[in-house]
Parts: sequence; structure tokens; C-alpha cells
Amino acid sequence: MVDKQSENAPLFKNMPPIAGALTWCKSLRDRISEPLDKLASLGQGIVDREEYKDIQKLHASISKSIKEYEDTKRNIWKKEVEENSEEKLKQTLLKKDEQGIIKVNFDSSLIRLLKEVKYFLLLELKESVPECAK
Repeated sequence: MVDKQSENAPLFKNMPPIAGALTWCKSLRDRISEPLDKLASLGQGIVDREEYKDIQKLHASISKSIKEYEDTKRNIWKKEVEENSEEKLKQTLLKKDEQGIIKVNFDSSLIRLLKEVKYFLLLELKESVPECAK
């Protein structure tokens, strides 16, 4: 279910793709957990009903799908970071072009990596950031 919507995930315009997708997943989890928590707070009579148990199973299934999607996104990003960051960070920062003008040699993929790291740290997902990216 998450996979079908994942390519069209509504992201904030200022967020990079991976951090935005993880934020979207967090909002989905919050959105499906709140009604379940409210039902549980109504009393033991609700919790003991068969319908409530069906809802719990559905909640667990959806939560599992969201978690798998998050893990997939994190793993793809970690792999990309490990492949690109070392190489990009070893490049010289300033470079002369053909006319002798000094320009900043900062790769766009490195900028994207730094944005992702910034948002991962803001979202308190420090454990998801590889050491080479920090």
C-alpha cells in the first residue's frame, strides 16, 4: 500500500527527497496511531471486542509496510552516501577554469547529501546517518 503512493509522496518543498519521505512516513504513522489510541482509552469493553482486534491487526500490517518503506529508503540513501561521499570530499574545493578564473568545485550530489544529513539530524534520526556523512 505504501509502495503505490511512495512515488507521489507529498513532500515539503524545502526538504530533500529522503528526509521528506521519512517525514511523510512519520506523519502516516501518527495519523493511524491516534484513532487506535483513542479507542483504547475508551475502556476495556472496547479493547475486548473482535472488531478492535481486527483494527489492531490492520494497524500492525500498515505500520509494518511503512517501516519496510522507511528501511528501504534509508538503505538506498546509506549506499549512495557510502559510494559518493568519500570520492566527492576528496576533490579540491577551488578550481581554475580555462580562462584562469577560480570557481568553487562543489558537486550537486554533495550538496544534496549535506541537506539530507541536516534534516536527518533535525528529525532526530542520528542513527540513520552514516559516519562518513557526518
